[in-house]
Amino acid sequence: MKNRSLLVLLALAVFSTPVLAQSKVVEIIEHYGIYVAAQKGYVKLGHYDYPGEFVDFKHLNELPTVERADESLKLVVFQKDFDEEHVVLKLRPIQTTVNVKQVRFNVKPLKEKDMYELTLDQSVSPGTILQAHSGYFWRTHMGAIVLGDTQKALEKYFSRKNLDDAHAVKIYLDDALKAYPNNPTLKKLSQYWDKEAQREKATKDYGYVEKQWQKYKGTKKIRLQARYLKSLIGEINNYLRDHSDNEKAKEAEDRKRYAEKKLKELEEQL
Repeated sequence: MKNRSLLVLLALAVFSTPVLAQSKVVEIIEHYGIYVAAQKGYVKLGHYDYPGEFVDFKHLNELPTVERADESLKLVVFQKDFDEEHVVLKLRPIQTTVNVKQVRFNVKPLKEKDMYELTLDQSVSPGTILQAHSGYFWRTHMGAIVLGDTQKALEKYFSRKNLDDAHAVKIYLDDALKAYPNNPTLKKLSQYWDKEAQREKATKDYGYVEKQWQKYKGTKKIRLQARYLKSLIGEINNYLRDHSDNEKAKEAEDRKRYAEKKLKELEEQL
């Protein structure tokens, strides 16, 4: 019962701070919580009060941010009866692929009472979200902070033209715009990824057309040919409904005319 009480106290101390829209740098730590060392001073992790085990992009603007002197990561925990066994630190790059990794850390007591320094053996690049989960509440509550400038990290990531799955990219970018609706760079990138998502979908949808076409071409049985031509016409109709201005639209229309004519001939033979 005592251990559970300590876990509850730790979680409340870590996560009782309201969500910060802007970072607040303090030179002297006076309140319980977890802090990241900044260029000058410390920034406290904010309370992420939403369900899920990682941060949703539409809430990124609610997290505090911290500018560090370099890519090393040092934290200070100010907590009575602190127990490192009940604190989990995770890193998540700002990207569409959810890649949350738990990291090991070293603990050193500081001369100030109830203060401990946590350090990582690895460097952590800007544009990374740091999540801290604590003991009893780790499944539903966490503290979080963005290392570096959040908007710059989003602009840098979504400016990459080699990202996979344009549809997923567009979804995440739309969420980022909910957090930063007035960011001109993200608005412009949204237009680009919208076109890429449409192009990607058109390619995928034409693949269904091509699949039925190849089935038709691959058999000499009249009944099967008729079946595949009917499926082909259906897939072409779906494609033209959504992608009438795509570069493959003319080819699709030509195949549809051919399929309708050929199907009529085959039905007379059945």
